[in-house]
Formats: sequence, C-alpha cells, structure tokens
Amino acid sequence: MNTQKINPTVYIGNLPFDMTEEEIETEFGKVAEVVNVKIAQKRGRPAGYAFVEMKNMGGAKRVVDKLDGTEVSGRTIRSFVPYPRYSQFSSFSPTRKPQHFGIRRRQPINPKEESTTQIHVSNIPFNMKDEEFEKIFQNFKTKECKISRKKDGRSKGFGFVEFESHEDQKKALKLNGKEFNGRKIEVKIALVSPPKEESTTQIHVSNIPFNMKDEEFAKIFQNFKTKECKISRKKDGRSKGFGFVEFESNEDQQKALELNGKEFNGRKIGVRVAYLSKQRKFSKTRIYVSNLPFDMKDKGFEEIFQNFKTKECKIVRYGTGKSKGFGFVEFESHEDQQKSLELNGKEFGGRKIGVRVAYLPNQREFSKTQIYKRNGRSKGFGFVEFESNEYQQKSLELNGKEFGGRKIGVRVAYVPNQRELKYKIVRLRNGRSKGYGFVEFESNEDQQKSLELNDKEFNGRQIRVKIACESHKKVSN
Repeated sequence: MNTQKINPTVYIGNLPFDMTEEEIETEFGKVAEVVNVKIAQKRGRPAGYAFVEMKNMGGAKRVVDKLDGTEVSGRTIRSFVPYPRYSQFSSFSPTRKPQHFGIRRRQPINPKEESTTQIHVSNIPFNMKDEEFEKIFQNFKTKECKISRKKDGRSKGFGFVEFESHEDQKKALKLNGKEFNGRKIEVKIALVSPPKEESTTQIHVSNIPFNMKDEEFAKIFQNFKTKECKISRKKDGRSKGFGFVEFESNEDQQKALELNGKEFNGRKIGVRVAYLSKQRKFSKTRIYVSNLPFDMKDKGFEEIFQNFKTKECKIVRYGTGKSKGFGFVEFESHEDQQKSLELNGKEFGGRKIGVRVAYLPNQREFSKTQIYKRNGRSKGFGFVEFESNEYQQKSLELNGKEFGGRKIGVRVAYVPNQRELKYKIVRLRNGRSKGYGFVEFESNEDQQKSLELNDKEFNGRQIRVKIACESHKKVSN
C-alpha cells in the first residue's frame, strides 16, 4: 500500500513565456510556502502554464484566492487546484494541458459578461472571405466584422460582429440558423470581459528603446511632478520595452498623454492611461526583504531592524528549515516602514539586501467560497470570511432566515491547526508502541533546537531525532 503523501498542487495558466521557475516560486512564496515548481514545456519551449507544489492545502487555496485573475507582465493569470490524484508532483509529468486530465476548471474571479453590441457567429464556411462575411450584415450599422483566423491566415470557422446599437444586435440574432454558402450559421450574443478600471494617476509607456536607462526614461517626464518612473525589466535586467509612470495628480497624468506618438531616441513612444492592477495594493506597515544570506538566522535578521519598532521579523523557510533567501518585517508604524526602505542595497552577511514595500496579504473585504462535489454539484454549504469581527457577528443574525425556499444555517466557522504543540507515539491496533513518534512545534526555531536531542539517552536508549516528512505532520494530541 502506497502511503506517500500527495502534495497539493496549483495549476497556473496564461503565464508570460519569459517567466522563470524562480520568479514563480518567489511570487507564490509571498503568499504561502512553495515546495517545487515545474513549467510545462512544448517542443523544448515554455508552454505558458506551470504546476506549483505547495506545502499544504491551506496554502494552495490562499494562493489561488490571492493570485487568480491578477496581472503579471500584462497577462491575466489563471490558477486553480487540480484533483488530488494529479497532484503527486514526483510522478506527474505536465506534458499536456490540464483539461486533458479531467480537471475541473475553477471559475474565474472576473467572469465574462454578455455584450450589448457584439455577436459571435460560428459554423462559417472555411473559404469565406471577410468581404463576404460583412455582406451578411450589410443591412445593419456595424462597427467591425471580423473572421477569427490562425497565424497562417486560415479561418477558424467563427467570427465576431460589433454593432453601433443594441437594437441592431438583437435584430441580427434572428439570422441564427440561416444558410450561407451551404452552411447554417449559428448566431449568439458574444461574451466579453468586464472593463478594466483605469488609474487616475498612472500611465503605461510602450515602444521604449531597449537600451534606454531609467534616468533617461525619467527625463522624458521631468516637466511633471512624478512619484515613480520605472522601466519594466526581465530578471537579467534587460528592458521589456515598456514602463510605468505614476504622477502626483490627475492633471499631470492627462497632460502626459499628449506625449503619445512623440519620438525619443529614434522611436515613437505610446502613452496611454494605465489599468489598475490588483497586485499594486501595498501594505503601510510591512516590507519584503530579499537576497538574504541563506545561513542567516532569525535573530540575525531581527538585528538588521533593531533600530525600528517591529511587530514581527521572519525569514521564510522550506519545511526542512532551509531559508528561501527572503523574509518579511511588520512595523508598528508607517513611519518606521518608510525609514527602513533606506536599507535597500545595504550589505549584510556579504550580500546586498533588497528592501521594498510588501503587498497587502489580503486585498478583499471578505471571501465567499461555495463548496462543490467533484461532479460540480454544490454540497449545500459554504464559507464567508469578513474583514472584521463586527461584520461576522452581524451576519449570525441571518441564521434561520429563508432564501430560495430554504432556511439557511449560519454559525461561526472553526479555524484548523491552532494548537501550539502536537505530539504522538505511533501505536499498533492493540495499543503497543511501534517505537517511534512525531512532534510538531509552534515555530521553526523550536524544531531546530529539538534536533540537538539526537543520540541523547532516555530510559537507557539513544533516541534518534530528525526532521519529519510532510506526510506525518498531521497528528492529534
């Protein structure tokens, strides 16, 4: 019987093709502990999706809740937890896309909506030209008629039409089932993504010369009051050809848009209003510290910030206790957070550390989780997480209220794994000891100290102490 633990794995899709496994591990590691990362390959190149093995299911769910639908390098990533039977990382070879494995897709955070002016037209003859496609809708006022095509120009057999009014869209739906060139076309309302929220102070600047330095980029906007001018770069420092500028006021943002199409270093730059990113919400009291020496202990990490009033200083570690090379510091005030940023680039333990403001760990006011069976049917219960205890207590008044013909039950949810210490001697069914046991500590520091007991003698026997495999950590008192 195979007793190997199947670690929870998160599927992450629509990744930038230049994103590395190290970058994914760093991004996910900000939310929960990562064990391993594998980017799927297709013909020796990244396939645009990856599998991230998490330490536990709680971390996997937090990662999905926080990162699903967020934007990375201009691409909206999608993530969900596949079925457990495909989460055994050591034996799983991600050579095909997840739908081929029978994985139920997680509903996106921002589901598509029905358009009021666009239609989707399918079953189009593959030899139909765009001009012929437009003639089908010549009796309507259209903005655009386009057949979707592959890279080689071949038709995909469907297309989209955008009308000037909702009335024309409704009339065009009557063409559903009509025959053109020997095929009955299917016409239905098109689904579109909800509009993105635009920033009132930021702009996106594209077509930047790849050899342009940040100082030169900032000079373009020297006549405006800016908070930040930054060229987006790859991990190796090479420019991605675009950047962002944040201004102190909306007036400066609007004036900067007039630079659209202006030439700098032989290239006409593109300037537009930037979309608000869900990831661009920062903490006012927390920082992220990178490039830490791997042998640095928590005490040494705390000493770096000894001149500030801190609530918590923690190096992020693997289950084995090995440092991941980064950590977080929570301060008592926003002032101390801002002062600590001056440590960016300072050398500690032979390495120049990176210090920046950390993202907020939870950006939503509350989360709603509907629990489903594997076949997609609801189990009839769910969970809601509120921003404050006050809202939680008010919600309890809904207990017994009727919704959809049924009286719902509302109670305070249990929070798992809150015990400080867990220990257990493993026994046979008859109660006799198997001669070994497990202990789970409140902190990594206590775990490391306990390893010093290895080979110590107790009751006439030398005990052996080592770090436990993850599969044995769930023990009861």
